[in-house]
Formats: sequence, structure tokens, C-alpha cells
Amino acid sequence: MKMIPGLITILALSPLVLGCVAATPVFRDDAGRVLPASVARMEYVELGGSRQWICVRGESVDKPLLLILHGGPGTPEVLPFRRYDAGLEKDFIVVNWDQRGSGKSYSSSMPADSMTIEQILSDAHELVGSLKESFSKEKIYLLGHSWGTVLGALLASRYPEDFHAYIGMGQWVSMGDNERLCYEFTPNEAERRGDRKAVALLERIGAPEKGLYRADWLESVGAQRNSFGIGGFQDA
Repeated sequence: MKMIPGLITILALSPLVLGCVAATPVFRDDAGRVLPASVARMEYVELGGSRQWICVRGESVDKPLLLILHGGPGTPEVLPFRRYDAGLEKDFIVVNWDQRGSGKSYSSSMPADSMTIEQILSDAHELVGSLKESFSKEKIYLLGHSWGTVLGALLASRYPEDFHAYIGMGQWVSMGDNERLCYEFTPNEAERRGDRKAVALLERIGAPEKGLYRADWLESVGAQRNSFGIGGFQDA
């Protein structure tokens, strides 16, 4: 399988983005005692021949497992999930995984040709098997966010016996069409709002061709997103 366009650049930046933390707090009751059945740990595991990092948290090991596949590629999400979705830890053993080359799983010695969808899917399947064995679960829940929905949909379709359910959050269907539609919306909305700065920026980077931008891929995607996410379209 061909390498994902722009993936290496994003993964190279990912140790600086969302998730480079070294410890996670334990669960305590109202008296300050550690909940005896809880789990709160961060550790490296061996997946596909490389050291990869996971954060495992839950108030009880008797709860079902939930594996989160983060977005990006290369955007680990343990911090936002812990900030906004920590309530999940009451009902699940939540596993946040920094995918190959992302966050604390980054290594400058990792071969570039290992950054493929197939390899990351293989890593995920290996991780699912390890988690099932560690927590004595026959099946787990799987949640994919954005880029993680590409992995999640493929993983669930290939190994349905491993999962109670798959949840897609910001589900991707067609990556190329997604970028084309995003770009088509943005200049039209900029024109409607009279945001000449955003219009000029979008004209400079140009529309994507088959989902890819003519200019630097990472810079162009960021500029297109920022033109309505940080600039004149904050109330969209």
C-alpha cells in the first residue's frame, strides 16, 4: 500500500502535539483511598516490532474495554479525551493509544515505509488481542475519531469477532471528496461574509485536485481550515 500523503510530515510533528504527558492520576474515593478495582497506567507495548504508548484508565476492571483510535494522522488525543470525556472512565476501561509514529510512539529511527494504513491496522489488531488477554475480555468497544474512523471501519469489518460495537465520530467516507467539499464551502462562505483576507488565502493555495493540494500539503490543509476556524468564521 502506498504511503499516506503528508503523513510523514504530520507524524514528525506529533511528539509536540496533544499527549506528551508522563503520568496519569489514580482513582480515589471520597476518603482519598485508591479504588481497589481501578486501573490508571501509562506504558509502552510492543506492536509490529516497535515500542508504542498507551494510556489505560477506568474506575473498575470489571467494566468493558473501549479502545480509542485518534485522529490526524499523527494527532494523539489523550489530553482532550481526558479533559472532555473523562466520564467514560466510569463505565469503561478507556485505552488511548498513540499510533505508530505519533506522540510518545514517535521514533526518528522508524522506517518511513512502515507508515501505511496496513501496518497501523496490523498494530491495532495486535493491540486489541493484547488488551483482550490482559483484561480477560472476549470483545471490546472501538471508537474512531476523524482519521481514526478510517482505521476503525476497516478494523471492525475485518475482525468483527473482536468487537461489541464500533463507534465512528466524525466518520470519514471519501477522503478526496471530503477535502474537495470543504474547499468548495470555504471560499463561498468567505465571499458571503465579505472576508477578503480568507478569499485571497484560498485563491493562493488553490483547490485540491483528487483530494490533494498543489502547494505544500500540510501547510495548505492548515491554511484552508484556519480560514474559517480561526479567522473570520469563528461563529460558524
